[in-house]
Amino acid sequence: MKVATMKNRLEAAHPQLTVTDHPTDLNSYCAIRGFDRPLHRVIAGLDSAEARRHVAFKLPERTVNMWTAGERIGAGRYQPTHGGACLACDYLERADTQLDEVAELFQQTGVRPDLIRTLLDSGRGLSAEEAVTIASRWGTPADKFVGQPLRSVMPALCATGRLQMPNNPEVVDVPFAFASLFAGISGFMMLLKDLKGGDPSEGWTQHIFKRPTPFLLRALHTRSECVCCSTLSDLATNA
Repeated sequence: MKVATMKNRLEAAHPQLTVTDHPTDLNSYCAIRGFDRPLHRVIAGLDSAEARRHVAFKLPERTVNMWTAGERIGAGRYQPTHGGACLACDYLERADTQLDEVAELFQQTGVRPDLIRTLLDSGRGLSAEEAVTIASRWGTPADKFVGQPLRSVMPALCATGRLQMPNNPEVVDVPFAFASLFAGISGFMMLLKDLKGGDPSEGWTQHIFKRPTPFLLRALHTRSECVCCSTLSDLATNA
């Protein structure tokens, strides 16, 4: 289990650090914790815009986010005060599409929508048949997906792009295993900057095959159509 593995690694690397694991989804954790106890800082390395919106809807005081999408990676830190963006500002609901998360994953994986909903809700591992369906859609080996939760498989598929390989006239899907590593490093740097304070919200994104430059770092400002920022503003006014 990822939660237990992360707890053990953190404790091994930092013996003085107290780590409490919560092997449950964020909705259940917040319900148990109590919504009168806001989350101070959330570090998110999630596989979909829908999952990131769920984090934003919890109205954390600060958020660090990291992501991969094909040939691009990025990270950001969000402190929704003084005009700074919150996480939801980067993942507004799209008005030009009728697809929800299940429908989007159906398009990406080919797995039946009812099975996708079950996989997302239960967290169970993929069956051999489901793994073959996904692998055939992306042109990757199926064996590495068997037994893995869908949410664990999607980041690997997100860090995939189309390249023309030597001695092969066809363009093929190639997994960029290093992209997640780079995204994690950029997220760690954002966390260090967030711990030091400073500017409220900023983001970084780059093409994984291009040299990074300081111009890729940009300030992030609240968006008027963001429901989370509106809610936070109302809470601050009524406090």
